[in-house]
Amino acid sequence: MVHSTDENIGRLISFLKDKNLYDNTLIIFTSDNGGLSTQAKVAPTSTKPLRAGKGWLYEGGIRIPQLIKFINQKNQHLIDVPVVSYDLFTTVFNHLKLNHNLDEKDGIDLSNLSSKKNQKRLHFMAFSPLSW
Repeated sequence: MVHSTDENIGRLISFLKDKNLYDNTLIIFTSDNGGLSTQAKVAPTSTKPLRAGKGWLYEGGIRIPQLIKFINQKNQHLIDVPVVSYDLFTTVFNHLKLNHNLDEKDGIDLSNLSSKKNQKRLHFMAFSPLSW
C-alpha cells in the first residue's frame, strides 16, 4: 500500500510539473486515525511502538501522517507541533485569499508553523477519560 501511494503521489506531482501547475498548487496528504488494533496479536496495520490504534484515544489512535506542500514552497520543514483537522479549513481558506471574516475560526493557518511564528489557539486540546 505504501508503494502504491508513493507511486501515485509521484504521478500527480509529475503531472502538475508537466502542466506548470506545481508551484501554484497546495497539496495536502493526510490519513484517518491510527491503524486497526482490535485483535490481541500485532496486525499489519499496527502503530507500534505507539499504544493502541483506531478507535482508541491513545497515541496510536490519534496520530496521523500529514504532509503539506504549500504554494510556492521552496524548502522542506519537519514540524513537530500538534495540529487538528479543522486547521486545514483555515489553511486552505487563507491560501485561497477569500475575503471573509474568520475572526471566530477555531483552526490556525498551518503555513505559519514553518516560520516559527507563535500562534495561540482559541481552544485547548485535551482528553480526560472521566468526561465521556
